[in-house]
Amino acid sequence: MDAYFPIGIVFGIPNDGQVASAFNTDPAEAIEFFKAVFGWTIVFPISGIFAILGAYCFTFKFKLGWSSNKFLIFVLVTSIAISVGAFKPIHEGYKHTVTALKGISELKKAESIQSKWQIKTAHPTKQIYVLVIGESARRDYMHAYGYPISNTPFMESKGTLIEGAVSADDYTIPSIQKMLTLSKAANHSKDNANLEYNVIDAANLAGFETYWFSNQGKINKKDTPITVIANRARHKQWLKESMDRSEKVSDSQLIPLLKKAVKSDDSGNSPKLIVLHLMGSHSAVCERLIEQPLLGAVKNQYFQDPLCYVSSIKQTDGLLEKIDQILTDSGKTYSVVYLSDHGVSHNEIQGKIVMNHASPASKHRSIPLYKFEDGEANLQKIKARKFMFNLTEGILYWLGIDTKQVSNPRDLFSGEDQKDERNELEKLSGRRLDPYIDIRGK
Repeated sequence: MDAYFPIGIVFGIPNDGQVASAFNTDPAEAIEFFKAVFGWTIVFPISGIFAILGAYCFTFKFKLGWSSNKFLIFVLVTSIAISVGAFKPIHEGYKHTVTALKGISELKKAESIQSKWQIKTAHPTKQIYVLVIGESARRDYMHAYGYPISNTPFMESKGTLIEGAVSADDYTIPSIQKMLTLSKAANHSKDNANLEYNVIDAANLAGFETYWFSNQGKINKKDTPITVIANRARHKQWLKESMDRSEKVSDSQLIPLLKKAVKSDDSGNSPKLIVLHLMGSHSAVCERLIEQPLLGAVKNQYFQDPLCYVSSIKQTDGLLEKIDQILTDSGKTYSVVYLSDHGVSHNEIQGKIVMNHASPASKHRSIPLYKFEDGEANLQKIKARKFMFNLTEGILYWLGIDTKQVSNPRDLFSGEDQKDERNELEKLSGRRLDPYIDIRGK
């Protein structure tokens, strides 16, 4: 427990997302993780070790034998203190590790998975569909959603903006696997990835030419449910593979891949589904600003990370504008959906505010959901609660695909509130309040 204490102080009790991420991290992310964790918190485990040694010396000096009442009281009090503080993290860590290992074992069979989608009809209305999966972007830090600094000029120029999207999880791997697969249970009570019903297979079977381009890391074909789904695409490429994924690469390097896919005649007259998976506003966010300059400066370095975060939103907004320009220049009809896998929370680490996944708070799962298409000239804002557990259904509607499993998919961009089938709002209401920080004047 002494070893886990620094991690627990920053990230809290272990959960599925943390454990899954731990099994699928890379050298760069591991370094970022330890930088965040081992600051002043290392004092406590070191103190604990010295306390144990001191207790041993104390009992030896005063000859407190096993039969001594004083020794028994000391052991009893110490045991109670340790059990109260340590049992839950140990139990939760064990439980979620077992779950993660089971998931990894199932992924070894990934290549033999057969799709179970039964396509009824497919009537796409566009030639090109682009799904942009952002990283760690929470919507209240976007000017389009009310943040006081202008960092989303493109998102405010046209399209449809949903105010009320809730991510499927707090962490990338469980969130995306839930977003891009249909739930195993009709009542949505199970969270496991249902790889037999993933969106890429549905598009393939419906006659789409499918592409997956990623700026996130990949070790092999089945290291996470995300790479398993991605590998179902007919064309796929990762900017960072194996140990190379530790390199810092701009999301803009996905643009040449998009251009090539748009111009390609591989599909003939078939519609195309192109997925772009970004690094976006991932933690250690100041290091993500490869091309985008900071939007100003802060007087107090305590707020440097929020400044970088606000600026990273502008960087992603610029990428969306480039995507729009490429598609417009192609002369083809198109539709683009952008959303984030999850948000972040404010946490004070080593004397500074840090935007990361530690101790997820009230806004951690408040994400942007945005669509833009050819021929649009105005922005429409819609206030409607949308849960990303239902994203697969929404994608089927977007692509014009009807299946036996989802015969009448619902429009993700309608004004209708989706039913909170998993009581997500109740869970989030119990979290600490975590409003955005206005960095002006800081």
